[in-house]
Amino acid sequence: LFAQNEKLVNVIGINNWDVRNLKYTDYLFAYCTLLETMDLSNWNILEKLRDSGHMFYKCENLYEVNISNVAKNGTNGTMELFYGCTNLQTVYMRNWDLSNVSMLGDEFYGCSSLKTVDMENTLLSNGKTSYVLRFNSCTELENLVFGKQAMGNWDFSNNTKLTKDSLLSILNGLKNCGDDENYTLTLGTINLAKLSDDEKAIAT
Repeated sequence: LFAQNEKLVNVIGINNWDVRNLKYTDYLFAYCTLLETMDLSNWNILEKLRDSGHMFYKCENLYEVNISNVAKNGTNGTMELFYGCTNLQTVYMRNWDLSNVSMLGDEFYGCSSLKTVDMENTLLSNGKTSYVLRFNSCTELENLVFGKQAMGNWDFSNNTKLTKDSLLSILNGLKNCGDDENYTLTLGTINLAKLSDDEKAIAT
């Protein structure tokens, strides 16, 4: 709908649209290189969102996004959701359901300015897939509110600016993974040094 609109800075009123029957949001704002902010937190998609991949692909001027609740009933695809959003600093992604994601990868690739991600109450896994969001490119990431049921192997060794509260949020999100599988959490020496032995034990 808005893809490749290189003069688009803002969309007024979009947060109040009736999107109950929406099935695809892929490429919705792709290549909107001047787009600055987007709030879709009032969207109420009743059916399962089939694909939200590339939704903000290479929105290079985008600095804040609130997509909380958009995919609370599940989505099958998040491929390259914020790929190349080099100025993105804050993402609110609360109450999502990512437990059935099959089309995935590089959601935050190139988000080198990202500082805050809030995934409160977001379901990150159904225990049947090793899918995880990867923040390898997000070297400025400081504040992370982690989701729940986050089964899989996670690596935050590149995110050396994470606060202690963020690290504890990760550990608490992982502590209920269950006993059926073994998973690996990689924090790196800089992040590990921020934690006490008792705090590290939360994960095990």
